[in-house]
Formats: sequence, C-alpha cells, structure tokens
Amino acid sequence: MKRLCILFVLASASLTSARAQAAVSVDTYTFNNNLNALEAGAPALTAVDPNSVGTFGTATVFGNSHTVYNFNAPINSAAANQNGLSFLNTTAGHTVTSNNYSLEMVLSLQQVSTYARILDSVNRTSDTGLYAVNSGLFVYNSGPGTPSSSFPANTFHHLVATVASDNTVKLYLDGAAAVSATNTELDINGANLLNFFLDNNVGGFQNDYSPGSVALIRLFDSVLSDSDVTALNADPFANLPSGVPEPASIAIWSVVGLLSLVGFTWRKRRTV
Repeated sequence: MKRLCILFVLASASLTSARAQAAVSVDTYTFNNNLNALEAGAPALTAVDPNSVGTFGTATVFGNSHTVYNFNAPINSAAANQNGLSFLNTTAGHTVTSNNYSLEMVLSLQQVSTYARILDSVNRTSDTGLYAVNSGLFVYNSGPGTPSSSFPANTFHHLVATVASDNTVKLYLDGAAAVSATNTELDINGANLLNFFLDNNVGGFQNDYSPGSVALIRLFDSVLSDSDVTALNADPFANLPSGVPEPASIAIWSVVGLLSLVGFTWRKRRTV
C-alpha cells in the first residue's frame, strides 16, 4: 500500500510540474507567401498596404534562408502611406491578455537614424509604442530614458518584448536583456489590435517609419523568463509552431505511465 501511495504522489507531482510550464505560443507567423498562422484556427495577419508595395520573398537570416514579408513603403512615409501588419486579438484560443503577454520577432529595418516604430498597441492613436533607433530599443513615452544597446540597420535581429500585469516591461535584443521599465505603454487597448511597423495616424510625429523585412512574429500567452528568451534566441525557428511543449500532453503521458506502473506493482504483490 505504501508503494501505491508513493506512486500516486509522483503522478500528482508530475501533473503539477507539467502545468507549471512556461508561456505557450498561441500565434506564429513565418510568411511563407502568406500571412497565415502556423497554428490551426489562429487568425491571419492583415497587411496594411495602401499603395500595394508589400512583398513576400526570401532572405538570409542568421546564416540560413528563410521566407520573409517585406514592408516596403519609403523611409519616413506619412502615416497614410505606411506598409505594415496588424493582428486582431479576438480569436478564441488564440488571444493574449492585454497586459500579460510576450512578443517574439525576427526582423530587419533599413533605417534607424531616426525613430522607427516596431509595435503599436493603442490603435495608432498616439506615439506610445516600441521603437528602434540607431542607439537601440526603447518604449515611448514613459519608458526608460536611455535606449538599449545598438540596433544596426539592414541586419536581422532577434527581439523579445514581455508585458507583465505588474506593469513591468522587458525588452531583449539578440538574446540579451536590453531594457526593463515600469509602464503600461505596451498594454493592448480596447481596439484589441497590435500593429507592426506602423506609426500613429492621430496627433503629431506620424512619420516614424522604416521599411524592412520580418521573418518571424510569435505571440505567447504570458511572460517569458530570461532563460526562455535565451533558449529562443539560440534558434528562433526551432520547434515551430509552438516552441514550448504543450503542458497537457506531457501531464497525460506522465500520469498514464505512472498509473501503468501502479497496476503492474499491485498485480505483482497480489500474486506473490
């Protein structure tokens, strides 16, 4: 009986451990001549491309050939002429919480001598967002006063942004922690949209835009840890589409295996 109890405890511990797995990716985009997600049932991205300049292609990314989406409006284009992408955060099973999510990207920008918007979460209604400039990444406007380390143009970078419910925002560039700040500037507002590469079209300073290319966009349903980011940076294209094992499947097989062992042990003791 003691052995039976121990094995049930182990099974329970395995289930608890599996449930404690890190953030799970819910929407992954690799731009293989379309804007569809890799996950079944996930929403496609929408191209914002008023002048039909966006293209699909291939590029050498971290030493290997990958498909990309090229956003091709001219440098510092007016907001009405910018080319980028939008994600609508409303599909059941494929949404992220407005103030508790992570974003992973592999991207290249053609110019960072002036500000270039990477992420907008307020439906383009203000300057609030994630930017690159030649001296690095930063969040405007209540983010850190000093940007992260440099962000060279015409070079693919691995970028991760994490947004936590305690108002902590962290940015990682090429695997290194770049910025940590306390603000709500990347919380998703009521429009439930994330816009990529598009500057605000309300208020001033509407032309913080750079053309470029993106090889990967991936959204996670909670906050990635430092070690998660390190692992993703080692090979952002590994283990697609999810990138993180599904906790439920791990738990089920762990419990099934342990319960099978329980049955074997019980039969053996009864036949002795």
